[in-house]
Amino acid sequence: IQEYDFFKLMKTSPADRTYISVAQKEPKTGLVTMMLVRRISTPEGAFNGLIFAAVKTSQLLNFAGTMLMGKNSSMTLVGLDKRIRLRRSQKGLDGIGKRIDKSMLWKNLQNSDTGRYKQVSIIDKVPRLWIYRKINGFPAIAVIGSAYSDTLETLTKINQFRYAVAALISVIGIGIFVLTRREITSIKREAELKKNDLVQEVMLRSHTKLEQQNKKLEQLSITDPLTGLYNRIKLNDVMLSEFNRASRFYYTFGVIMIDVDHFKEINDTHGHQVGDQVLIQISSILKTHVRAIDTVGRWGGEEFLIILPETCLDGIMTLAENIRTRIEAYPFPVVNHKTASFGVAIYQEGDTKDSIIVSADEALYKAKAKGRNCVQNISMAS
Repeated sequence: IQEYDFFKLMKTSPADRTYISVAQKEPKTGLVTMMLVRRISTPEGAFNGLIFAAVKTSQLLNFAGTMLMGKNSSMTLVGLDKRIRLRRSQKGLDGIGKRIDKSMLWKNLQNSDTGRYKQVSIIDKVPRLWIYRKINGFPAIAVIGSAYSDTLETLTKINQFRYAVAALISVIGIGIFVLTRREITSIKREAELKKNDLVQEVMLRSHTKLEQQNKKLEQLSITDPLTGLYNRIKLNDVMLSEFNRASRFYYTFGVIMIDVDHFKEINDTHGHQVGDQVLIQISSILKTHVRAIDTVGRWGGEEFLIILPETCLDGIMTLAENIRTRIEAYPFPVVNHKTASFGVAIYQEGDTKDSIIVSADEALYKAKAKGRNCVQNISMAS
């Protein structure tokens, strides 16, 4: 193996490192494989050998095929030397071994190991939205690209797009985790296990890691990044669930729509950072003064929504008034005094999920028309 490029590279490398070769198709068998290599050094740092494996990419390629979203999507593994190791699109394998020096990926990597960017593909000239993540401990980046027409269809596909990056990294990790320094020390122990025990251990380790990543991504997808409250996606899910329960079991629930009064003036006068702090502090007040069974979220901009199951109109009005007075009395930094307007609606037979929100919004509009800093419901407003 002394004639292989990876042997020469590792022998002259000043430190231990990992190498991932470009995927190649074997002429006789037709199998597509990648060579995974790790240098072994003496305690003094001298070259002492290699540990390497030819890994079949069939599992990764089949997985990539199931995760492609849209006719123009692609999944790519690219090395830090800017050469594509493995690439799968709806057209099959293409672009393997090509350099992508002009990709915006490299500029983005200087700022963060994970992120997104827009660019026309260097390989097939298709405009795409790209999401990337550098694989910790390995000289490679996982990149998923989806054409604008594919990613803009629904918000659900965007969430799937995020999950695909983490899942791709996890599948790659199954093949390359044995080459890390930590795992090399455990090779002797694992070699003594029975074959079935070894397979089960590897599968369990991979499944646990993937499950943890998916839970984290799922939480991020339903959380407002500024306030830490639920976002509109989660609020819509909860609204649908409460509406279905109310329709089936004949119980009632209500909502409170909240809008910070004259919020634009804060941004115009003091800047967006001060405005953001006001939203964060109001979010804290909301979380502190609702019941454990209530759901609080940021509806959008300076608007918040509280969903209150198993309650009556009087109870909702009392809670809304309590929160209103606490916001009014709170000593906000810089702006000092701030108020909010509240619109209340409660489920009644014949309502739809959307009509309840419309009713709360109309009540909120009436509260603002009445002079702001008050709580209104439809019956009061009329």
